[in-house]
Amino acid sequence: MAKSFAGLGATIIDASADLPSSPVEGLMVFQKDTNELKIYDGSSWISMLDTDNPPGLELIYSNALTVSGTGETFVNNLFSSKYENYKIIINIASASIGDWLRMRLQNSGASSSTLYYTQQAYLDSNTAASGWTGDGEANSSSWRVGFPPASSTTADSCSIDLFGPFIARQTTLTGNMIQDARYMRVMMGSHRVATSYSGLAFTTLNGGSLVNNIRVYGYRNSI
Repeated sequence: MAKSFAGLGATIIDASADLPSSPVEGLMVFQKDTNELKIYDGSSWISMLDTDNPPGLELIYSNALTVSGTGETFVNNLFSSKYENYKIIINIASASIGDWLRMRLQNSGASSSTLYYTQQAYLDSNTAASGWTGDGEANSSSWRVGFPPASSTTADSCSIDLFGPFIARQTTLTGNMIQDARYMRVMMGSHRVATSYSGLAFTTLNGGSLVNNIRVYGYRNSI
């Protein structure tokens, strides 16, 4: 049953069966059973609400994470069968020394630190006359995902797409890192073990203290 509110231009309906039979272009209704705002465009009703569940890119983790010393800092229960691929955004807010932030895969606080990580990259610096140069690691215990200088005022950020960490297959990644527009690194890598992982572990190379704002998103698998 439709309910109109004079002066407000709003019509509330219970379900699609209650949509006005002779709407005028621009008419808006709110449909209660789907929590949708709909607008009539002159020929059909257009939904103004993304009702897909889960949405295309869903935030599943957001936290200010301090990684200090040579020990590991864990983020648990990130990956599941709900999503296959993930977006990781890292903004390093402060650093005690110039140091690499490194990332590993892990399950329930037990990280995979064996030399199965590979990473190839191209980097450029405004101080390098030769432009882009190669940079990578063939067999490492982690991926390099950030390198801030010892300054809380210099921005360092990294965007990573992580493919299939929860699936029992090799995990791959692509990404880029930017340090105050003076140092740019475009990277790709893999973890050469067919294992399912549920989370991440972060550490530093030289034992510095890094404060990182980390967000993890899941990509929806279907439309």
